Amino acid sequence: MAAFGRSLQEKFDPQRFLADFSARAQRLVPHDRVIISSLEDDGRTFTVFAEHAGTGPAVFQGRYTTDFDPDGRYAVDEWDLRPVFEGGVLLIDDVERDPHMPDKPIARARLLEAGVRGRIAVPIYAGGRVVGLFAVSSFAPGVYTDAHVATCRQIADLIGPFVQGMVLFQREHRRRARLQAITALAPILGTSLKVGDFLERLGEAVRPVLDFDAMAIRVVNADGHTLDLVGVLDTEEGSQYAGIAAP
Repeated sequence: MAAFGRSLQEKFDPQRFLADFSARAQRLVPHDRVIISSLEDDGRTFTVFAEHAGTGPAVFQGRYTTDFDPDGRYAVDEWDLRPVFEGGVLLIDDVERDPHMPDKPIARARLLEAGVRGRIAVPIYAGGRVVGLFAVSSFAPGVYTDAHVATCRQIADLIGPFVQGMVLFQREHRRRARLQAITALAPILGTSLKVGDFLERLGEAVRPVLDFDAMAIRVVNADGHTLDLVGVLDTEEGSQYAGIAAP
């Protein structure tokens, strides 16, 4: 827990966050990789809170919790993790030979590509509900026992409040950054009467808050029922003006 606490004091990096924790947890449960995943509020998708892959390749390619990207999530049903997110445990002696893994071809292929053979995953609770999972894996099969599962459960119970607290902290930090960006829009609105300059400056200010491929501005017409197009900012074609199709 001390190692986990020290990690919380550093700048959060999902690829490095668990390095010290992993080294100190080796004596409790041997592993070549450790992952903490966060269950999204919809219960159907999850993101990677942190992954320490040691000397091997990462199982997951991005889609980190702290990105807060609705499109950057993994589908629970594409992996073998549904029982864990429902409060159960996962103990796989050998990913290559496990009879249930062929039902999850995406997960099986990615795990084997990353060298994973033995595997444990247990739920992380906070506030009386499952908020994520804690998983360890080994490059060798036949490593884990029920005793290792019990140890992982104890670890998950201890780190659960810290993980959830970090997610909430990062979410609040993201919300404040967005509010600051929105507050900065007011001066931009009065900097120029040229639509092109206005659109480009507005786009630069909005993009950190809300990424987009195209942005359109419309104003309500005098009749109160129709909209007039002022202009469009397209990331490829630049600024365009009234009289063209808007997204």
